Amino acid sequence: MIRIGLTGGIAAGKSTVCKYWEGLGATVIDADDLAHASLEKNGSNYHKVIEVLGSEILNEDQSINRQRLGDLVFGNPFLLQKLNYICHPDIRKAWQSEIGQMQWFGIATAVVAVPLLFEINAQQDFNVTVAIGCSLKTQLERLEKRGIVDPDMALLRIQAMWSMEKKMESADFVVWNDRDLPHLRRQIEAVWNYIHSPYARTIYPRESHYPV
Repeated sequence: MIRIGLTGGIAAGKSTVCKYWEGLGATVIDADDLAHASLEKNGSNYHKVIEVLGSEILNEDQSINRQRLGDLVFGNPFLLQKLNYICHPDIRKAWQSEIGQMQWFGIATAVVAVPLLFEINAQQDFNVTVAIGCSLKTQLERLEKRGIVDPDMALLRIQAMWSMEKKMESADFVVWNDRDLPHLRRQIEAVWNYIHSPYARTIYPRESHYPV
């Protein structure tokens, strides 16, 4: 199995890349989905997060209000660090478990989209890493389309992660998504083809710790 760790800045285009690679045969795991599941009432991180951040993040039905949670931690680096410290070990175990199951069933390529891949030092879980980047102007425009219209809040969310430059310097493959969709597709198809070419398989930057 080829294990691809996909990362990038917020609104850089990770979801678009995942959908395209799914069409080429990849099985995709989204770490954000795992994070959301862990915050559900029966999730592994539900009680841990409430214990640290308090009941102010709860809705009337006692579910966690993710918008309120985000507004709280993105404005407070200390709380954000605590939240990441609480949540990411379980999220990482979850994708490791899913990859293990995929391997058992003979899945050829697993793509895991992890926004904080390098920040949590998870690159060793993957054979190769790919970073998607774009300009700050493009990020802000895309966030506004998503409904995050407060530029200060948008900047806080962007600044909570490593810079685009640092992510791209750390990755094995880089894609710049600042133009149209056809331009993005040409890049990610080229990366996909290179990773899956016979000669490339013998020179992967690293071997993951999963059994072959």
